[in-house]
Amino acid sequence: MGDNSSIVVDVDTEAMFIFDFLYFRHALDTGFVLRCGSVAEFIDTVALGPRYLDIYGPHEGRNEAWWSTDPWYLYLRELDLI
Repeated sequence: MGDNSSIVVDVDTEAMFIFDFLYFRHALDTGFVLRCGSVAEFIDTVALGPRYLDIYGPHEGRNEAWWSTDPWYLYLRELDLI
């Protein structure tokens, strides 16, 4: 666990925490990277949404989201499913 990233879920509140134990690689101050209020929020904003890039460290080292040109993702967006 000390050399990777982890997603931790608080089962009482459904809060999700993403830890990156290699935070120094991304020039971050701490290993705590991201917190979401619930699993649904995590999926909506991080896993498939605009906060996806939040888990990848400093802005200068980020790439555009892979799904922005993915046909299946665009189809789901058209149907307003995500």
